[in-house]
Amino acid sequence: MAASIAVLPFADLSPTHDHEYFCEGLAEEILNKLTKIPNLRVAARTSAFQFKRQNQDLRDIGQKLDVANILEGSVQREANRVRITVHLTKIDAGLSLWSENYDREFQDIFAVEDDIASAVTASLQPALLGRQTSVTLPPPQTANPEAYQAFLQARYFMRNSNLESEQKAFVYINKAIQFDPNYAPAYALRAVMTAEAGFNGRIVNVSTAIRESRRDAEKAISLDPNLPAAYLALSESQATGDWDWRAAQQSVRKARELAPGDADALLQSGFLTMCQGRLEEAAELMNQGLAIDPLAPGKHTMLAEILLYLGRYDAALQALEKAPFQNTTHEVRGEAYLAQGQAQDALVEMEKESEEAWRDFGMAMAYYALHRGKDSDAALTQLTAKYGQVAASQIAEAYAYRNERDQAFHWLERARLQHDSGLGRIKVNWLLKNLRNDPRFARLLQQVNLAE
Repeated sequence: MAASIAVLPFADLSPTHDHEYFCEGLAEEILNKLTKIPNLRVAARTSAFQFKRQNQDLRDIGQKLDVANILEGSVQREANRVRITVHLTKIDAGLSLWSENYDREFQDIFAVEDDIASAVTASLQPALLGRQTSVTLPPPQTANPEAYQAFLQARYFMRNSNLESEQKAFVYINKAIQFDPNYAPAYALRAVMTAEAGFNGRIVNVSTAIRESRRDAEKAISLDPNLPAAYLALSESQATGDWDWRAAQQSVRKARELAPGDADALLQSGFLTMCQGRLEEAAELMNQGLAIDPLAPGKHTMLAEILLYLGRYDAALQALEKAPFQNTTHEVRGEAYLAQGQAQDALVEMEKESEEAWRDFGMAMAYYALHRGKDSDAALTQLTAKYGQVAASQIAEAYAYRNERDQAFHWLERARLQHDSGLGRIKVNWLLKNLRNDPRFARLLQQVNLAE
């Protein structure tokens, strides 16, 4: 555990306290640089940033993230001046390995990031290799401070997960590209944002969203062939946009070669492997991702889904117990109970689900299992009326569970036309077992290139 580190989000000490996007972005950029250091395990951002403004004891944080060292800091920004204070602590000894203050012009921020990453690496050298060695960090992706600032703002708002923030994120990412038309990470980020907006129904024409996302991902790769995020973005459009699982897996493989410790790459690889039916391999990939990103709810939930598909119901429930709260957690737990014939327990879980679409979906199945047909119909009708444009695969699964095959295949076809990412699970999804002996199911598997 000695060669391991977590980078916590930097505190905003600016007079106006309105630079959180910059503080988080700076910490994340340093984290990304550290992931390029051989033999150093870096806790993923998703887990490390959960400790923002919590003032927890560093030993507790280290234990939860399974790291030996923590980098923390603060930022004061006034106009074009930036003052950054950073501390590197060896947790078990409570020992300060290194600290520094930087007082610079904003346009020097790229040099500061390199200085911090290099100093951290030098301080950890004995744990990394047992000797001093030179480390070459990748050059800045842009020399334009305005483009960099707009990029950080776009990434910050993208993660707030609401329509208003998403709109702001698009404004800022377009500004970043206008400031620097050769800024590869900006194109990669816009590719991800566009794909997500399309799959979530916020861009009406999904095919257009997929095409624009692929264009931006390919542009990012052409500008920087060594950018992992660009290959991950390309993989998404290849999988759900083209149903080209082999190409998607090749793109993820390239991302993992460039960033072996990237938890998002492991998650995407696990998802693709699951879709192709290699469930044991998929579970191992998810466990590898959780070793780096132990507090990420999405990875625990996906691991639980894979274990559920394998018929390991107790293990699936245990995986969910480790998951921080996330939408769908209760629904997946309810599915595990349904699969074991515990319909009443399933209903209790489905009723707790905070995401309305997933709650209606789960309750439609739980009510059916309890022979409450009218209640099941009502939940499914509400799901269809409110979320038919974005939840076609879930609607199909509910009909399949109720053994209403014609309706199930109608919604599966809609899911295919809408490029619904949930359709990737059809080869392994236990909810579709009533459809597997129908010739239409074999034909659908061929259409989405999962017949092998």
